[in-house]
Amino acid sequence: MIKTVKTKVFGKINIGLNVLGRCGDHHDLDTVVANIDLCDVVTVRTRNDRKVNLISQGGFSAYEIAETDNNAYKAALAFMEKFDTFGADIKLTKNIPVGSGLGGSSADIVGVVKGMMKAYNVSEDVLPLVNSLCSDGEFLCGGGFARLIGKGSVAERFSAQRPYYIVIAVPESVSNTSEVFAEFDRGEYPSTGADYFEIISDWVADLHGWKVPAEHFRYVPGIVKGFGFAQRCFLKPGDKVIIQKPVYHPFRIVTEMSGFEVVNNPLRPVYDAEGFLQRYEMDLEDLERKIDD
Repeated sequence: MIKTVKTKVFGKINIGLNVLGRCGDHHDLDTVVANIDLCDVVTVRTRNDRKVNLISQGGFSAYEIAETDNNAYKAALAFMEKFDTFGADIKLTKNIPVGSGLGGSSADIVGVVKGMMKAYNVSEDVLPLVNSLCSDGEFLCGGGFARLIGKGSVAERFSAQRPYYIVIAVPESVSNTSEVFAEFDRGEYPSTGADYFEIISDWVADLHGWKVPAEHFRYVPGIVKGFGFAQRCFLKPGDKVIIQKPVYHPFRIVTEMSGFEVVNNPLRPVYDAEGFLQRYEMDLEDLERKIDD
């Protein structure tokens, strides 16, 4: 009897990611992850032989690799061998952007394993198989929010205390995870030579009409670290720092942790005639008062 099982598998996003180092064939991580609303749909149909067929459709199917190189295809073969079942016809409906770090490939592995498990009435634990095929499979099998350590083991699951909204921008190009980690292993920062700073200087002048000499620029490993460096260079403990909420919250955190007092000059929301938020504007009068204080 032919049986068809359809499974939704949701992607994930790394809210924070620390790469602790390389261990054998993988990198040890300490990361906080969460499910996102984007999901692929994996349809599994049983067969009466030991063949596996896979087709991919949807908005991101054009980026998919050859059938036999696809991790979903490999997952079906591994399931068939592990549990001695027949093969499957698999259809992937791709909604999770490929090469975006959102766990689409791992989600498809989980979807295939779960689908074949249900289709062939397998009651054994499939988690070891999933973990052998992808590093974040344990998390994706359960979802929610979690802290992962090492290769991707779930150290702690937790619940969000409030809704968490994330805007995801999808570039035209894709990033291969192994290539990204290879670049990380090289440990090289971008070029920061004279030509680099001249380009930045010209860009600032074109955008703001302010010509900053190239020799005045310095490289910092991130805007929050640069914000903290600047405070420690020019301020003394107890000095005040004005921020404009709703601003990126690490600006407040790094200021307080550095021993400075946070003064808020809130931005003013501007709404349209129907009451929808359009933008924020600086409250210059309030800013002037707080600078004079």
